Amino acid sequence: MKKNKPFRLLVEGINDLHVVCNLANRLSLLETFEVEDIGSYQQILKVLPVLLKSTNNLQRLGIVVDADENLKGHWEAIRHILLDSQLYSSVPEELPKEGLVVHPDDPAYIIFGLWIMPDNNLNGMLEDFVTFMIPEKDDDVLLRKTDDVNVYLFLIRKLPLL
Repeated sequence: MKKNKPFRLLVEGINDLHVVCNLANRLSLLETFEVEDIGSYQQILKVLPVLLKSTNNLQRLGIVVDADENLKGHWEAIRHILLDSQLYSSVPEELPKEGLVVHPDDPAYIIFGLWIMPDNNLNGMLEDFVTFMIPEKDDDVLLRKTDDVNVYLFLIRKLPLL
């Protein structure tokens, strides 16, 4: 897929891609940026240093990754990539609860954004984020939410990407 838009969002997998694209479509944002499934957190770590120093038309780069069971470790790995690039001197020690947006010291480089699922605060993943969006129901809330998320992810994969 050719990357033309100056704003790009990298995600770990196909479920993430479908959720982000469909949320963005509902908010009429999809035309403003591209979403790319990189395949895994480890692959994102591999491509990030190169993309940060990109000289093509890319102006803003965001990534959405799962915390899984290691929120602090995932933040530290990404933080070190940002610091090692020597493009961003204002990278905080702690991941901001509202997510990270960091501007490069030289405006010729890329503005970078980060969101660690589910909420920059808890271990977890995309499915937990989606669970938070489902209104609570009667007694078996957790079981019902899990079933709802699985159905939602199944259905969202069937929708065409816009």
